[in-house]
Amino acid sequence: MLRVVYAISLISLILSSSPLYAFIPNGVKTIKDTISYCDSLKCRLDTINLMINKDVKQAIILAKEVLNEVEIINDSQLIAESNLTLGRGFNYLGANAEALDYLSKALT
Repeated sequence: MLRVVYAISLISLILSSSPLYAFIPNGVKTIKDTISYCDSLKCRLDTINLMINKDVKQAIILAKEVLNEVEIINDSQLIAESNLTLGRGFNYLGANAEALDYLSKALT
């Protein structure tokens, strides 16, 4: 558990230099509703990160979709951020093995 928290902290620090592009309109209740406002993968990922505590299972599903898309275009920054998001989500659920797997991928 401590390794997972350490990995999340380390990766968050590394990626903290990236700007936040997500805009969450008033009245939006779900992650899926908010995603419809985004026109880029970065925006979608930032939105998922902002709302991960609201609906973590939906956030994981959407983060996996983003991960699949960024792997196709081979964007190493977004691949790392997607893996970090998935690691945070699984950590929130208490699935430490899955969290550590995704967090390790985020570091490579």
